[in-house]
Order: sequence, then structure tokens, then C-alpha cells
Amino acid sequence: MKTIKTILIIAFSTITCIFVLKYHESYKVNQEVNKAYVALCDSLDFYRDKSGTLEVKTSVIESTNTELLDKIKSKDEQVKKLREEVGRLSKYIRKGGSISTIKATVRIDTVFKTIYIDSTKVYNNKFEDKWVQLYTSPGLCTDFSLKVNLNPTLVVGYESYGFLNMKKKPFSMVKFENPYVNVEAFKTYKVVLPRPKRFGIGIHLGYDLIQKSPTLSVGINYNLLEF
Repeated sequence: MKTIKTILIIAFSTITCIFVLKYHESYKVNQEVNKAYVALCDSLDFYRDKSGTLEVKTSVIESTNTELLDKIKSKDEQVKKLREEVGRLSKYIRKGGSISTIKATVRIDTVFKTIYIDSTKVYNNKFEDKWVQLYTSPGLCTDFSLKVNLNPTLVVGYESYGFLNMKKKPFSMVKFENPYVNVEAFKTYKVVLPRPKRFGIGIHLGYDLIQKSPTLSVGINYNLLEF
């Protein structure tokens, strides 16, 4: 009878521990999804200096795996593009890394002047500076040549905030030195390695000094050291 009672206690303890751990994992997943929604809805922070260099900063979607975006329903084209790229390149970031998608445009407003030489139309058909080289040759068939230098820089990191700057928030920032560049959308997905799990289910073997008999039980462990 005592043996049956011990088995029932161990079985009940095991089921309870499994339920607690499963609930904890589910809670962590929900937290990740909620944080991802917040990051996806974050607006872009723009800054352009006097030289025309553009800096755009936004929040980062952080997860311990590459499947988080599959749990998020969104019709946003940039979110769909990011989900597609994370799925396609998942093997490169599965153990830590990030993927960014950037939608940027280059806009140049210029006018080609018409010059008349001996009553003949001649077009001033060149626009050139440090960032853009544009050439056209009007005629029966117009030749067109365009070269654009972007010079982008991408940073994915953490910025401190809160009391004594003890909290850290992930961010990503892209910089374009080209003054003709405008950023319309910008998203970053980052996989971080999970922290070592301290909690677990374990078997406890001991000795009851009162009953003078060995004891066996199941419970939740917290590991102070791993070896």
C-alpha cells in the first residue's frame, strides 16, 4: 500500500512539474509575440544632417528562433518580405544573427536644357555629381546610362535607457550618405541565443533519518552551476 501511495505521489508531482514548465514556455512565447507586434508597429525615426546623410532607426524583432514571424498575421508587404527572407535564409541565423529588409528609393529632380546651335537643337544631356552619373543621348533611339552610389551602413545593436541606463533595447539603424536616398520601409529580425535553462524536472534521492529508509521523489530543480 505504501509503495502504491509513493508511486501516486511521484506521478502527481511529475505531472504538476510538467504542467508548470509547459505554462512557463507558453508564457515566454506569448511575450515574444507581443514584443514582436510592438516592434513591427514602431515608426521609423529619421534624421538628415546638413550634408544630406540620412539615418533611419527602428526597433528590432527579437526571438530565440526563426519561426516567430509565422505566428504573426500581417498584410504589410514589408513584414511579408521579412518573413520570406527569414525563412529562406534561416540556416544562416539559426544560431544567432539578423536579417534586415530595406525599401529605399533614389529621386533626382533635374532639367535637361535645350540649346540651339545654328538653328539645330542640342541637348545638355548630362547630370553628374559625387553620387549620381546620368547620361542620355537623344536621337531616333535614346541611349540612357545611370549610375548611383548609395554607400549604406547598417548597425544592429542595443541602446541603454531607464534608471541608470540599466535597461537595454535592441535597435537597428541604416545610414545612407547619398542625399538623394529616401527610406520608405525598414525592418530587422534578430535571433538571439536563449539563456541557459536553470529550471528542470529532476529525481531527488535521499535518506529519511526518522523512518530510517531511503526516499525517492520528483521535483523542480534550479541549477546554480552546470557541469
